[in-house]
Amino acid sequence: MRYLLAELDPDADAEKAVDRYERRGLDIHESDGFVSVRGYLDSDAGAKLRAALEAIITPAVAGDRDERTAAQKRADALGEICDRALRGGQLPSSGGHKPQIQVTCTLSELRNAGTLTGQAIIDRVGVIDPETLRRIACDCNITRIILGLQGEILDVGRSTRVVPVAIRRAVTVRDMRCSWEGCEMPAEYSDIHHVRHWAFDGETKEPNLALACGHHHTAIHALGDQVETLRRPDGGWTFRKRHGP
Repeated sequence: MRYLLAELDPDADAEKAVDRYERRGLDIHESDGFVSVRGYLDSDAGAKLRAALEAIITPAVAGDRDERTAAQKRADALGEICDRALRGGQLPSSGGHKPQIQVTCTLSELRNAGTLTGQAIIDRVGVIDPETLRRIACDCNITRIILGLQGEILDVGRSTRVVPVAIRRAVTVRDMRCSWEGCEMPAEYSDIHHVRHWAFDGETKEPNLALACGHHHTAIHALGDQVETLRRPDGGWTFRKRHGP
């Protein structure tokens, strides 16, 4: 229909094209632990977004019993696109550092398996729950900051990588892909997961580590006891959701 109208009145179609372009925009708001995204993209940007989302969604779930809705798949794929862009090193630096997100918390918050104390804060969003905090802390850089009784900074330690490069390489050679049963997401797009979290004295050694793609790493932490953790003959781990009693 749009094609026929453009043929009949090309000038009016040109005006509409300008109007559509001027209406483009993207709004991002934090709302009750969620980030709400609303907006209009022009045809070119919209086509790029859909192509990128579809490229992530298709291979990530090959052979997996995927129970997500289409909307949930798109949301997870958008997060994965952001992960790959941030890891790729091609985005402009900010303040002398490559783009990154920062989470600020206390050690007690990291270990807290119960109610949220409100101390864990993620940049531009606000308070996050303990399991999201621990998932992020599985594979990140940690900077220790010691505070005095009045909250003054007494010491700032150097940034330390939780999982050293050599150990990550060993886990990559062993697992090769996400450890969730049926998932084919390759190692280069997967996080390192601590089977027993280092905050609870879990060791950062190959026997206690596994690869997990962004979607399944989130599922492992969010679902908790609903996830089965199975030891493989090669020393790695397989994760899957429990079905039935």
